[in-house]
Amino acid sequence: MKADDDERHVVDDDHDDNNSGDTQFSNRVVRTKLGGGTKQPLAFRNNKVPRTPRISASMIEAIEALMSSDRETEDESGTISAIASIKQKRLKDKRKETTLSEHEGTRNAGECAGPKRQRETGLEDEDPISVKAQKLTEHEGRPRAKDYDDMTQEFVTAAVAEYRARLCAQSPMPDHSQESSLLAASWAKACQVTGVKLTRSPDISKLITSRGSQVRGELKTKLRPLVEVMFGFHSSQSKSAIKKNRSLAEALKEGTNFAFKHMAPMEEDRRGFLKAPLIQKIINTMWFANKHDEGVMFPEHFKPFPYPTLALVLTAIECCIDEWATGKRGDIPFTTQEYRPVYEAYLKCLQDFDYATKDVGVLWAICTRIYEAGRVHSGAGALTTESQCKVSARVVAAAIQEHHDGSTTEDESD
Repeated sequence: MKADDDERHVVDDDHDDNNSGDTQFSNRVVRTKLGGGTKQPLAFRNNKVPRTPRISASMIEAIEALMSSDRETEDESGTISAIASIKQKRLKDKRKETTLSEHEGTRNAGECAGPKRQRETGLEDEDPISVKAQKLTEHEGRPRAKDYDDMTQEFVTAAVAEYRARLCAQSPMPDHSQESSLLAASWAKACQVTGVKLTRSPDISKLITSRGSQVRGELKTKLRPLVEVMFGFHSSQSKSAIKKNRSLAEALKEGTNFAFKHMAPMEEDRRGFLKAPLIQKIINTMWFANKHDEGVMFPEHFKPFPYPTLALVLTAIECCIDEWATGKRGDIPFTTQEYRPVYEAYLKCLQDFDYATKDVGVLWAICTRIYEAGRVHSGAGALTTESQCKVSARVVAAAIQEHHDGSTTEDESD
């Protein structure tokens, strides 16, 4: 018996590099009883302890450039290195940008386009679906959205919301030409929102434009009780009450006294033009009732609060005051035919006031305050609130490296 063979027994766990299972065995030298030699028994070692990812600066730099791109691509192979895949993606993006610019040069700029889609590998641009409205229910009377198919109803809902917002912000009492322009812009926006290119029809157009009169009617309905309570009108058959109501109506209208926070018989004693509590109150009720109301959902139209909309509010207040002109509340329709001249006079008044105070921006500041107060009332919070959920380039690089190293969260918990 050979002493050398008896004294040392070595188990080599590196003889097969390809056999990597859940556990491996490592060499460890110990003394044996025979000849004071040493043995190397098998010792347990967990191979799933994650290694610290090696992240180079160039790798993070390349990922940052990739994350700034507007397009998303997919890895063609899970075995290529992170840097190689990133370079390959960037080359593909460059080719796509060239193709995209060529296609965009030939597209009709006036065509109603659907929502933007992120370009993916192997996918072409899709045009919005061109369809005709399908009327499912026939009846006499005004057209209704529920008479049409689901796709048309979705389109009409989007178009009506956009039309109401544009109407209030741009031309609350439009003539025929302005109404047509508002309809065309709202129709195009609905195409973008829904991705449906709906063929224009007289019935659908009327269904959308009819909301103009509904807006004015809704405003007056909400305003009437506020005017009565906040200005102190009293419904009574007594001669003294009737006389008081008549005098109050005249005093409120004189010099637009009702628009001041501090009203007074003499003009020089009035303070707080356009800061009357009633103005903010009705604006909150009409456009900022909740965080889903028009003033909140369409900041592009209502921030700052539009001059035409403010002129509409002043006109509606005057209409409600006019109902008390005889001392008893009557019913005066708030129509375009009756009150467009009054509206245009108030709009010109605001424009003149804005021009006279343009150096300090008084009217702009007032309208900004109205909008901000409306948002607070709606419960929507600040407009600039942004999500804090962001992933940095370093986090992405580490995840890629861990993926190639075969390290996962599940492994680390074992």
